[in-house]
Amino acid sequence: MAGAIDRIFHPAIERVARTRYEPAREVVAGLQLKYRPGNADELIKLIAKRYTRELAAVSALAGGAAAIPGAGTGTVLASSTVDLAYSITKMGEMILAIGIAAGHDAESLEQRRSWVVSVLTMANGAAAGLEGVAGRIGSAGGASLVGRIPDENLSSINAKLSAQVLTKFGIEQGALRLGRLVPFGIGAGIGAGGSALITRSTAKAARKFFEHEPAGGRIDDRCVTDLDVAGRSIEGSIQARAMASPTEA
Repeated sequence: MAGAIDRIFHPAIERVARTRYEPAREVVAGLQLKYRPGNADELIKLIAKRYTRELAAVSALAGGAAAIPGAGTGTVLASSTVDLAYSITKMGEMILAIGIAAGHDAESLEQRRSWVVSVLTMANGAAAGLEGVAGRIGSAGGASLVGRIPDENLSSINAKLSAQVLTKFGIEQGALRLGRLVPFGIGAGIGAGGSALITRSTAKAARKFFEHEPAGGRIDDRCVTDLDVAGRSIEGSIQARAMASPTEA
């Protein structure tokens, strides 16, 4: 199950980072032109409302397809898979749009990935057990903190945050239950109401991420160095466990 979710989650996050930043800018510009919001907070509310409506409509359609009498497992799987990939992509685009509306700029692909996986981690309470900078970002947020971390260090943080999200929603709960896709609460059969709740929750986490500076102050060179050491230690532990595991005949 975890492998199946990996094949959906990681490409979707990559798609967001590589192709959805400019569309997110266009969404923000369009809402500003149409509604003339008085401040960033009003603009963010408009963004959340737009994506909540869109994702709820898609989820309702997917749920309807899964509920068709006589629909086989293949139909449910196809509907759920497409719905999840689309939902992650649009959720990521919403996160980027909220960041832009809040006055932030993700100059690199790694920063855009960090925005998305950090907010998803916060929204789903998946940061439990994470320590150091990754734990601070995943639990309390802080886009300005992300902006001061070099891309090579962000890559390590993003991998840890993504693993936390996948662990919570993929390995522990499984990808499919009764034809419904569990990760993120959005999928075939979950319905428009559930989708709206999850989207609003994610938008709330995004608002916190882009407005809140984590306790503990700024990140300095020593903190980045410690992060490098921790990352190498984790990689070494993983390799050691893999070497120690019995191989199949």
